[in-house]
Amino acid sequence: MVIAVTVQDSGVPTLSASTTVTITVVRNTVPFFPAPKSKTVNILNSHQINTEVTTYTATDNDNEPQFNQVTYSMVTDTTSGSLFRLDSNSGRITLISSLTADDASQYSLIIVARDNGGLSDTGTVVVNVNRNNFDPQWLPIGGPYSAAISVTENRPVLETVYTLSTQDLDIQEPGNTRVYTILSTASASLHFQVTGQGQVQIIRSLAIDRSVNQYVLTIQLRDGGNRVAAQQFTLTINIIRNSNPPVFFDTSYYKEIEETLTVGSSILQVQASDQDPELQFRTISYTLLANTAGNNLFSMEPGTGIIRVKSALTSDPTVTFNMVAVATDGGSPSQSANAMVTIKVNRNRNTPVWNTLNYQATILETQAVDAPLTLSPGALTATDSDAQPPNNQVNYRLKAVVARSGSTTYPSEQGNFAVSSSGQVTVRSPLNGLTATTYELLVEAYDLGDPSRISTSNATVTVDVQRNRAPSFPSSSYAFTMREDATVTPQTIIGQVSATDPDTGIPQFNTLSYAIESLGVGSPTIYFNIDSTGRITLRNLVGGISQSEFRFLVRVSDNGVPSLSDEAVVTITINRNLWAPAFSPLNYAVTIQENLPAGSETGVTVSATDQDINPPNNQIEFSAIGDQTAVQYFDVEATSGKVLVKQPLYTATATQYQLNVRVSDKAENPLISQQTATVTITVERNLFAPVFQNLPSIQSLPRTSGVGFNVFTAFANDSDTKSPFNVVSYSLVSGTNEFSINPTTGVVTLQTNSLSQAEYVLTVEARDGANIPRRTYSLLTLKVDSNLAKPIWVRPGAGDSYAAQVTIQETQDYVTSVYDFQASDADNVSPYNTVRYVVEGEGNAPSFFTVADNGQTFLKTSLLQRTETQFVLLVRAEDGGNPPRQADNKVRLTINIIRNNNAPQWQNPMTSALISQQAAVGQAVGTSLLAIDSDVTFNVVRYEIIGDGNAGAFFTIPNPSVGQITVANSLASSSDLIYYIRVRAYDNGVPAKDNVTVVTVTVERNNFAPEITTPNVAERIPETQDLGVTIATVRAQDRDTQAPHNQIRFRLFATQPASDYFDLDILTGNLYVKRELTLDTATRYQMLVQAYDMGSPSKTSATNATVTIDVYRNSQTPFFTGGPFNANIPETTVVGTSVLQVNFGDSDTDAPFNTVTVSAIGDDKALTYFRLESNGRLVVNSDLTADADTEYLMRILARDGGSPSRTATTVATITVQRNINNPAFERQSYNETILETRQLGLSFLQVKATDNDRRAPYNTVRYSISSDAGSALGAQYFMVDEVTGNISLRQSPMLDNARTVDYTFNVNAVDGGGLQATLPASVRVTVIRNTNAPVFTNLPRESLINHNTSVGATVYTAAATDPDPGVFGQLTYSLTGDGDSRSVFAINPNSGAITLQQSVFQGTTTLYTVIL
Repeated sequence: MVIAVTVQDSGVPTLSASTTVTITVVRNTVPFFPAPKSKTVNILNSHQINTEVTTYTATDNDNEPQFNQVTYSMVTDTTSGSLFRLDSNSGRITLISSLTADDASQYSLIIVARDNGGLSDTGTVVVNVNRNNFDPQWLPIGGPYSAAISVTENRPVLETVYTLSTQDLDIQEPGNTRVYTILSTASASLHFQVTGQGQVQIIRSLAIDRSVNQYVLTIQLRDGGNRVAAQQFTLTINIIRNSNPPVFFDTSYYKEIEETLTVGSSILQVQASDQDPELQFRTISYTLLANTAGNNLFSMEPGTGIIRVKSALTSDPTVTFNMVAVATDGGSPSQSANAMVTIKVNRNRNTPVWNTLNYQATILETQAVDAPLTLSPGALTATDSDAQPPNNQVNYRLKAVVARSGSTTYPSEQGNFAVSSSGQVTVRSPLNGLTATTYELLVEAYDLGDPSRISTSNATVTVDVQRNRAPSFPSSSYAFTMREDATVTPQTIIGQVSATDPDTGIPQFNTLSYAIESLGVGSPTIYFNIDSTGRITLRNLVGGISQSEFRFLVRVSDNGVPSLSDEAVVTITINRNLWAPAFSPLNYAVTIQENLPAGSETGVTVSATDQDINPPNNQIEFSAIGDQTAVQYFDVEATSGKVLVKQPLYTATATQYQLNVRVSDKAENPLISQQTATVTITVERNLFAPVFQNLPSIQSLPRTSGVGFNVFTAFANDSDTKSPFNVVSYSLVSGTNEFSINPTTGVVTLQTNSLSQAEYVLTVEARDGANIPRRTYSLLTLKVDSNLAKPIWVRPGAGDSYAAQVTIQETQDYVTSVYDFQASDADNVSPYNTVRYVVEGEGNAPSFFTVADNGQTFLKTSLLQRTETQFVLLVRAEDGGNPPRQADNKVRLTINIIRNNNAPQWQNPMTSALISQQAAVGQAVGTSLLAIDSDVTFNVVRYEIIGDGNAGAFFTIPNPSVGQITVANSLASSSDLIYYIRVRAYDNGVPAKDNVTVVTVTVERNNFAPEITTPNVAERIPETQDLGVTIATVRAQDRDTQAPHNQIRFRLFATQPASDYFDLDILTGNLYVKRELTLDTATRYQMLVQAYDMGSPSKTSATNATVTIDVYRNSQTPFFTGGPFNANIPETTVVGTSVLQVNFGDSDTDAPFNTVTVSAIGDDKALTYFRLESNGRLVVNSDLTADADTEYLMRILARDGGSPSRTATTVATITVQRNINNPAFERQSYNETILETRQLGLSFLQVKATDNDRRAPYNTVRYSISSDAGSALGAQYFMVDEVTGNISLRQSPMLDNARTVDYTFNVNAVDGGGLQATLPASVRVTVIRNTNAPVFTNLPRESLINHNTSVGATVYTAAATDPDPGVFGQLTYSLTGDGDSRSVFAINPNSGAITLQQSVFQGTTTLYTVIL
């Protein structure tokens, strides 16, 4: 400061003097630590004592020594004070005691810097001590880091299967505490755990999930300070499973033994194998399941599977014992297999023996049904040497029949023979109509013992059947042609048919006869005969009839009974068409134009004639043939012969066609002309299209042109030579609103006074005069001159001096206009009034900006990463003319750029914070962070968390505008103690500028003991409860939210027998059965379960859960109700039909012991044709018609759900009805007419009935005449063949004195099972009787002849009449004579003409009496 001092004396006047005193004050300024007044130092816990940790100094800007001497002091807690020393002069901090005496990870030292003037500042030194210096390591160092072991699936829970070897060189906890974590699949961590000692233990029974055979454990090693080993250890645990059940060598075992077998004797041995490699899994024990009798008589050795006699076999009469052998392996749970064991006790010792094995018989196919056959060398005979019946009583049965002819067998004919129990061989059903000629019967002899013994071999009975085979024609049809003028003579053979009979050497069957059937086309029996050799001859002339064809059947028959025959169709054609038509003339020619329409006549008519007299043989028709092109376009009218156009000729190009015409008559088999007519047609065509001579063309059109102005004259010519193909006309295809064209001259004329377009393009068409003209198109382009005015700038305009200025940010986008230019053009027509803008410069501005046609200015290259702050654009305006007209001035646009230059700066960086793990989501962490940006525009600051680790999962900055960190997710879901939160502050620039700080957040954890939530657990289970399956669950909770403190484990406290049969999954609290409960009898088990957590130290639940397990057992055997079980069904019962309900049950109260399953276990073919469903319904399983048995025994086993199960058996009897259908006649009435002279026994009618049953004898039909009163007369005169149904005369109706004409009777049909047709067949036979004798109309008569009358001359013709119809009215004549008249005269049997057959010239007799 400056002080003015004045001094004065005391004189009068006083005198004074003045001076100035300047006082300078030396002030003391505060020493200061550099911002942010804190320092962080990281050291190891092994830091050497008495060595420097860091030096922390302050600055004092005083120059005077009395103020600028700074000393330091440290304010700490007791622990920090015992570890660190501060040098008061230098600020050097030294470690004075070992850091291993404490476990703190951080020490805060408050340092006070004080100058010698008493002013001070405070700073903080944070010393972070890294107590975890070393990563844990796997031993041996260097690997290997993997291992593989094998473990059986039944190893107990909590057993150690592998021990990991590791080390950590840190000397303090938790840095040297090793923690193991299984990182692989949830399935692996569900079944295994690793203890803190590195022991890999089973925590869940491996038998539960049997689908997994290998667990791969990827194990992470870390220490208590979260340092992780560089490698992970892979432990592959292969589970040796009881994968395979035992398999019996045989699925069933059968043994027959003598009832005298002694107690203890070995009967048979069942054997099973198990493919599991582990000894305990392939060790098999055997048990035998049987009914009471079986259990009393037999036993099985568990280790060998040998079945032995347990007690005397004579104590039980049962013959067959069906039992089940069970093989069980040593697994837990075990697997088992079953095999059926059948033991039969033999009480019948000897088998029947045949006296001889081969028998033979030869029979006719008409062998009577049920009549015993005579066998050679004798009857079927076998003997049995057993002493007592029924074991020595022998019966016989037919085992099989082979029906064959040569090597061909006929399975459908195997049911025609039967063998009775006494050994008689009979025909079971008629052999008529069958095919086989040899039947081989295999016959079995059996005794009546139990079990029955059967002959070791079968006897063979060979039956040879002689059969009648039908004759046959070599062809089914014959065709012959004859002339219509053929004469009737024996030598006129029309044709011959011939048949053969295979019954060579059998005269009873091979004599043939031929006959023409009286049916067909053209009454063949009137005009033709056929003799015994098959020759067909003419009987009457055919010239006088109109038909041209005869078609009839010829039948050949043998002499068998019944007769067998064959038929052939004979066609005889009469030829009546003799002349083919002919053309006159053969050649024609015509010329036509191509525009002649389809259907038009060409002017040509072809003509032809036919010399046949009668239609249709002389009626002709024409057809076009030959060249396909000609036939495509031309045709000939069939009746008139006119040549017509078939389709338009303009679709083709040919100028000449040659059409061939054929003529034929209209006979059924028409004759065709030998030559064809030729028509040559010449076509005149339109070959050329018009061609423009002066188009295309571009012409100028004055804008001032008006209506009627001749714009242009189009000209085209056509090279065709004939009109109208060379006559050209014109038209406009486009531009018809403004222009027109003269169709004849081609002159284009303007039709408007207003030309609104700059250019007109007209499409001109030229076409010729054809009906379908040829056309040519070309273009006439007319350009109108209309660009009159220049563009004028509007924005920026003259008032702006054609200049403008804008300011944008460096983040300017590409779609927002920076500036809108505007100019106008006074022209009225586009494109001359359309303005566009062109950028010319300056500098590099055109590289960054562009101007659209609408005047909008856009950024086209990013301004980011650039330094320019200003761009200048020079722009010109021009119109759409060609060439364009430009505005007189160019405009200038100055664009200023605002840029982001500075990053945000932290104002109060927070380095650390403390928070509880119970902190709620949204709770603030520490104080709010703040950063400031000094930019003017880009100064909006945002905040975000960008790391580190998983800090981002648990913390967030919900409001990016405010730097407050909050909790994002519950901290209880993680075990981390420290989170390093990396916070980024960034501005609104693009790209943004940013600054980053790190906040260290320490989480406080809290622990609670588990609490049992299910203090009492009770469950009721069956004694067959599956091993390893959860039966009850003990539950607990832990209020800790962080692993491992909230990870709960369970332990079981139990005494025997509960400890023997139950175990606990320590992870889930699930209890399960570990040993078969069937090995014990207790019904209640009690245990205690405790819960503990995985914290360190572990905490246990204050109370235990009490578990009570009640076991219900299988005490009752299944039963059947509602028996006996019988069903009677037809063989047509369809597959899938339920035929019987077998009811069953079990008195046990609980499932599965009262759950009964039934299965069919026998007998014989019952299992093939029936099946038993789970509900006890017996259902047809296979087509019953495939078998012949009528009774099936289904043996049924009921088994409950116990293990071992209890069983019961019963038998259901199913009777199958094979004879279901009654015979039915194909017709209910039959009518036939016969002559009264009909031969006895010769069939004239056949009744036929069928039976829909599948097999003999049920489908074999027998016929008989009904015994009812109405059939009595018919039965007297007629008979029916029992087998064939053929009806013939029993006695001649001529013996009927009543001369009955109509006989009626009923015929019954009965099948081999005794069922009769519901309705009989009604037969009516009409007998034609010979009622009247012939009467001569010209006899008696005397006739005179000369003695020299020639031999053969007719001397008289007798005539007689007979009114009887049919054959009885057809007369034949014969001489009965007197004396020698019959040697002198003969009579024609048909005409009655009497002729001289011996000359009377030398004779002396003058009178001959001829009796006719």
